[in-house]
Amino acid sequence: MDLSTVFGILVRHGLTILGGVLVSKGIIEAGDVEVIAGSGAAIVGVLLSVFNKRVAK
Repeated sequence: MDLSTVFGILVRHGLTILGGVLVSKGIIEAGDVEVIAGSGAAIVGVLLSVFNKRVAK
């Protein structure tokens, strides 16, 4: 596994944990956690891709 894959996994789990905390406090609904975590992971993936392409130049 390369560093970006590991970082992506850590971000996804971090967002899931954060979502669990927000659900337990009643701030968001359980179904929203998947959407938020997926969106966050996608955004981080795009940012990492852009960063890697800029560094490679």
